[in-house]
Amino acid sequence: MLSFSIPSAAPVGCPKYTANLVVLYVNAAPNDGAVGTVGTVVNITVRVAYPDGTPAVLSPAKMSFLWIGNSSCLVFQNVTVLPTRELGVYQYNQTITCISNQTATTTGLQTSYSFASATTSCNQTGCFPSGLVRIYVMECGCADAVGNYGPIGNMGSDETLTLDDNSIIQIGATTSIPSGSTGAYSAYMVPILIIILAAVAVLLAVARLRKRGK
Repeated sequence: MLSFSIPSAAPVGCPKYTANLVVLYVNAAPNDGAVGTVGTVVNITVRVAYPDGTPAVLSPAKMSFLWIGNSSCLVFQNVTVLPTRELGVYQYNQTITCISNQTATTTGLQTSYSFASATTSCNQTGCFPSGLVRIYVMECGCADAVGNYGPIGNMGSDETLTLDDNSIIQIGATTSIPSGSTGAYSAYMVPILIIILAAVAVLLAVARLRKRGK
């Protein structure tokens, strides 16, 4: 297992006894098997509450996120999150701008990606990690107006008690067909199949007529 050097996201004055905010839900989309590539917008939804379940209002409306992949990690510290119509639920959109340690080699229709050796730095200036990427709200990565911070540890979907959240996404394909290739082949193959079927039907009809004429 890789050991990353992760910078602390905790604000100044965030002792454990003030960590009274709980992250109940962390979900990232797309997480339905779609592969994130450069330009993909990842939407992260987080539910924050107090230990008794009361929804929490963040002030300022900021969070810190940790993304951990196969060979690298990335931190977004104190980014602005947007409140939703549901109290205590916030959303954050992040566009994938580049993918770390990825070199693409195209042969025909197939594009293979190779990855460099693992890195141990984790900061806000690098590219996005590749492979299965787990997204966490960082320890003490959010706060309310009266000095309560949370969560008490990095929280992703594996750490919450909610069953229907999923903060694990796939970034960077190992093997793929270049965009547009499948559609182009489909566009050509359908008319060709129609022509072939029509030709077969004509030949069968001619054969039947010849048979009847004998």
